Amino acid sequence: MVGHLQHLKQGMLGGVLDTAAGLTNFAVPAMQTATFAIGGALAAGANAATLGKVDALGHLQDSAFDKMRHAADNTEAGIATMRGKVTPHFTSSDIDVEEAGPWMRGIPDDKPVTELFIPGSHDTMSFGSGASFVQTQVLSLDKQLTAGVRAFDIRVKHDGDNLMICHGAFDLGFVFADVVKIFEEFLEQNPSEMLAVSLSCSGCPPCGEHSKDYHEALMETFGKPDIWGWPNPWPTLGEMRGRILLASRGRHYLGSAAPQAVQNNYKESDHKKFLQGMIEFAKQERTPGVLHCNWLNAVGLNDDDVMANVTSAFTLDWAKSPAACAYQINEGCLNHMGTFLPQIFYIDFPGAGLIKSIIARNGS
Repeated sequence: MVGHLQHLKQGMLGGVLDTAAGLTNFAVPAMQTATFAIGGALAAGANAATLGKVDALGHLQDSAFDKMRHAADNTEAGIATMRGKVTPHFTSSDIDVEEAGPWMRGIPDDKPVTELFIPGSHDTMSFGSGASFVQTQVLSLDKQLTAGVRAFDIRVKHDGDNLMICHGAFDLGFVFADVVKIFEEFLEQNPSEMLAVSLSCSGCPPCGEHSKDYHEALMETFGKPDIWGWPNPWPTLGEMRGRILLASRGRHYLGSAAPQAVQNNYKESDHKKFLQGMIEFAKQERTPGVLHCNWLNAVGLNDDDVMANVTSAFTLDWAKSPAACAYQINEGCLNHMGTFLPQIFYIDFPGAGLIKSIIARNGS
């Protein structure tokens, strides 16, 4: 009965979030575009009537048209998300993927993992959630591996003595043992590859009574414990072939204590500001022995109060779903990939072209 009520509650919450996503992804940006276009036109008319001699009118005109273009970009992203569009940088429909093969096979054994370009997925197991503000992937874990993804964000809730895969308050319908089995079988069949896994209970607080602690429960789930490791300092690729590198970080995480540099500005709804920070991080000078992790995920909450965004419909700090953010962010990442330095990219809805461009950088 409790389980039934929990699923009902989760389903109702998912429906509310889907409705909100429709508003935030399309309706509000479209209204913003029209509003700023009218404002720009009025300012332009006034500017012309005064022969351009009132500087404030010129600035008002330029500002309104800039905001109009920004809102139009947001509208385009919302339409792409609603249509399930597939582009080189973005995939929001479950499709048959082109096999990347064991692409690490051609990289020398002595290459440090800190000097690799690795495509990854943020909230890897959210492909089955069905809720727009929760889902960040459409490809199953098997398909992600086939496409060439080699870094994964796995979030595990300690529910009694069960290890449930979650995204915040959402149970994603999998248990940790499902993930372990797929990873271990993949490496058995592809011994030239390594996987990097960020393993955490972030946003998934423990509940119920436990006969074992979180780390003990995780380690008991490993089918092949010897292939799971968290070395310090970071190893070479040769040392990790056929193995799983736990590249987790922070409190309640199981992973290496070796140094990491992290970009994760997930609350920024302005894709231009997000891209600026992401690109600066991707290009910044590297310190030897430091693993750089660039999280490309965003959900567009500029503060911790969601309702503050919901009630500010005609500002550009409006919340967007992960898919709408990803459509814009992934395109910028793909366009600048040739200028980036080695790192792990944790991405929402990555397109095949973006994954391939990251892999290709290992040969440049």
